[in-house]
Parts: sequence; structure tokens; C-alpha cells
Amino acid sequence: MIARYINPVRPEPVEGSEHHSRIPFAPRPVPNIKTVRTEVSKYALIFFSAFLTACSLPPSEGDIKAAIEASLTDTNKLTSSLFGDAGKVEIVAVNKIGCSKDGGGYLCDVEVTTKVPVVGETKKESKMRFVKLDSGWSVAQ
Repeated sequence: MIARYINPVRPEPVEGSEHHSRIPFAPRPVPNIKTVRTEVSKYALIFFSAFLTACSLPPSEGDIKAAIEASLTDTNKLTSSLFGDAGKVEIVAVNKIGCSKDGGGYLCDVEVTTKVPVVGETKKESKMRFVKLDSGWSVAQ
């Protein structure tokens, strides 16, 4: 019997498999640096274009509601200290009608439904400017 050398790192291909050839383990061609740079550039372009697209989107209705509620916190603290819960403004609903780019932020037409215990529910349409901060969207004065 002839002893056959078996490489433990590279097992021999199975007969009939698609990898079976006369030369069981032909060396792979080494990719040149230009090919590698092209592949890296392609993926970097896809990543950064998706990142920039996400940064340039206007605020959603949820973002607008959160920004308005955040801007009302100081007002609610003041009115609650004077009138108790009877002076607290509650945001019931926000309907974003449309937004347009305005400098570093967005000018949005918004319909806001608020509720104050003494007055009841009020629906008002207005233009509001929103800017994107590190902490999220904020109402700009």
C-alpha cells in the first residue's frame, strides 16, 4: 500500500463535487490593491449616502409632537405652580401638513390639538420652525 499524504488544513475535495478538479487546491489569485480600493469605495459611498439621506429628512409627526411637548415643559411648570393641574396644557394630537427646508431647519405647517382642563380641546393650525439638535428635534423661536 502506498501511504497518501493528507493535509489537515485543506481537506481533499469530495469526488463529484463542484470543487473537484485535477489540481485539488490551486492557489487563489491575490486581489490587487486597485480592486480592494474600488470595493471599499463602493461600500463607503453606499454607507455615507444613506447616512446623509437620513440627516436631511424633515421631522415626522412623532418628532414634532415630542419637540412641542418639550417646549411646553417650562410653561406647564409655571402654570401648574400657579393654577395646579387646571393650567396644564396637554398635546392631544399633531397633524403634519407639510414641511419645507428653511436654512438649518424645516418650516412646517402643523395642526395641533391641545387640551386645557378649563378651556377644553382646541385645534389650531400654524407654521412652526424645527431644527435638529444632538438630542433630537426642537422648536425654534
